[in-house]
Amino acid sequence: MTDSNPQRLLTVPLAVFLLVTVGTLFGALVLRTEEPDLEGAIELLADGDLDREERDRALSLVVELGSAADRLRGRWAAVLAAVALQDRAAFDRCEQRLGRAHERIVPAERQKWLSLGDSLLANMLAAMLAEASEDREGALRHWRQVALQSRFVGNPVAAELAKEGQARLQ
Repeated sequence: MTDSNPQRLLTVPLAVFLLVTVGTLFGALVLRTEEPDLEGAIELLADGDLDREERDRALSLVVELGSAADRLRGRWAAVLAAVALQDRAAFDRCEQRLGRAHERIVPAERQKWLSLGDSLLANMLAAMLAEASEDREGALRHWRQVALQSRFVGNPVAAELAKEGQARLQ
């Protein structure tokens, strides 16, 4: 005996499942390839949920967008991202845009997430801000911390900057 009713390969539940799956994958792809603005990149980095490649891409974006930023917060983000990327030339370029000591002080409420999710960068920011505020002891304390942390994470640019900062304050 043969079955006169052939079975359907694509049933309604299977079609719904496939549509939901394709839609989810497409949405994830769009979100992954969408380039955030400067504040979005800072927030993504501060969240700490990026893998190495994504983090490097976001740091590069922060350097690019922050180096041309009108606001001091964006310029600080570029300076710190350049250190995270171990790019001394970019650091020097971005750091010059911060201005003189009294011009580079960012109010505490605008410092949120500027460490980009990295305790080394948090200490570097604190050291540079303390130095700009003429808080010699605070700056030295934070530069010493940067020197220690840079050895643990293997960041020669941060180590060099910490050495220079300590030498300036001795």
